[in-house]
Amino acid sequence: MIKIALSNLGKNGGVEYHRLFVPLGKLAQRYPEQIKVSMLGNIDDATLERLETYDVIVASRYLSRKGDTEAVYAKIKQAGCKLVVDIDDSWELSPRHILRKEWEEKKIGETMKRCLELADEVWTTTPILAEKVKTVNANVRIMKNALDPEDPQWKIDPKPGHRVRIGWSGSRAHSEDIPLLWEPLNYLRSNTDFKRRFDMHYYGYVPGDNWSERFENIFTVNGKWSKYYRRYIAAKPTEYAKGYDTLDAVVIPLADNDFNSCKSELKMLEAGMKKLPVVVSDVYPYRFLINSGVNCIAVDETPAQWVRGIKALIVDPDFRKELGERLHADVMDNYNLETETKKRFEAITALCSSKKQLSTTC
Repeated sequence: MIKIALSNLGKNGGVEYHRLFVPLGKLAQRYPEQIKVSMLGNIDDATLERLETYDVIVASRYLSRKGDTEAVYAKIKQAGCKLVVDIDDSWELSPRHILRKEWEEKKIGETMKRCLELADEVWTTTPILAEKVKTVNANVRIMKNALDPEDPQWKIDPKPGHRVRIGWSGSRAHSEDIPLLWEPLNYLRSNTDFKRRFDMHYYGYVPGDNWSERFENIFTVNGKWSKYYRRYIAAKPTEYAKGYDTLDAVVIPLADNDFNSCKSELKMLEAGMKKLPVVVSDVYPYRFLINSGVNCIAVDETPAQWVRGIKALIVDPDFRKELGERLHADVMDNYNLETETKKRFEAITALCSSKKQLSTTC
């Protein structure tokens, strides 16, 4: 029996949900005789005696909530555990990223990089991020993001609406991306044939947050079209998918920069699980999944392309259904949780096999 401890540092956000709780929970479920997964929580407070009861520690990006990376790593190694660090974003932000100042002041990027260096193995999401990780640690495996079709929140349960409902779901970290929609929405709301044919839905609104207000101004064209707009408060990771049931289509803008290219295809996976059509930026990481005109409408950063893409989904319900069905099939075939679970099982058993061989040699 291989005993795995998940170190989430007391966090229960989207990253932990998609990269720790769901995949490792499925691992324990599928291999109950070989794998046991426990929640370690804040590893800073874990005693050496407790760590010695585990074989592998799996952490998301960081090892210590207090900044004691080296001390925590020393404790992990003293306990004889293997360390896996999972990362789903680059540790180097784009120049205009809203978190850049905090990132630099608290040396967050440096800390993430050091954790990657210390890991026995790194798990990440895409070939682009894997190549970047290899510059600091050659022992890297790609574990794709994959959603659990057995999770009730991913059940397809569409709710009827009066107009075509186009939505976006996300956090304030997309401050460089949402502005791509300003000119297209401004144009569509000025067009006699389209301005009253669709609603905009925003999932992830945070009351009092200035970036949520800025996003809302874009979605409503400075409040002029609030009647054709709905906001939804940011939901728990275990519940947020239900929001997609109120939509007919999804927009996924992403600015073309090095930091964004290291992200994953998660927003397309979410829409695909719900059989929703998308208009998506034709950039990496989405290019790993894009088949424009077949499973999505891919566009560049020019407003005209966004306008054409959104128009196409507004006017043609059959096309919406066709794109959504194909995206769903591609997501299920290529981002399959059972496949990724098997890959994690093979990785963990290989790690522990090397650990056993080392201890026998010593």
